[in-house]
Amino acid sequence: MKKQYQNSAWLYKEHHIKGKTLVCIAKEQKVSKSLISLYMQKLSIPVQKKFWGNKNANWKGGKRMDKCGYIYLYVPDHPYKAANNVVFEHRLVMEKYLGRYLKPNEFIHHKNGDRKDNKIENLQIITASEHARYHFKELAKIRKRDVNGRFISDAH
Repeated sequence: MKKQYQNSAWLYKEHHIKGKTLVCIAKEQKVSKSLISLYMQKLSIPVQKKFWGNKNANWKGGKRMDKCGYIYLYVPDHPYKAANNVVFEHRLVMEKYLGRYLKPNEFIHHKNGDRKDNKIENLQIITASEHARYHFKELAKIRKRDVNGRFISDAH
């Protein structure tokens, strides 16, 4: 017996006319969202974009953290956004403080080393070479040197 979500007219009506999300339809049908998505594709039914971003029930303000501990936000209209429409929060904080967009060659350094601490007092605008030099000096303090003053490799 054919399930309701396998019927093109029914699925279109639930999503486009009644305005239900794929998650909502999946819960009602007691199946996974991915199965509903699969049938939407198979039946050539476009997914409503009105449920994306801040219109989605799971929206949490567009704020996320990457693997390195930096916080980024969804800012689709920013001129220097990444391909996925996000900008690092520390750059946005500095831009607001300066009253202008940062140039791509301007870097933001976290003075206390905490990448999640994006208070203006903890942020410093520097060039790429200044940033690299600063972190090289920090690394040099903790790395061991041989008798000739060269760094000893950490690899065994």
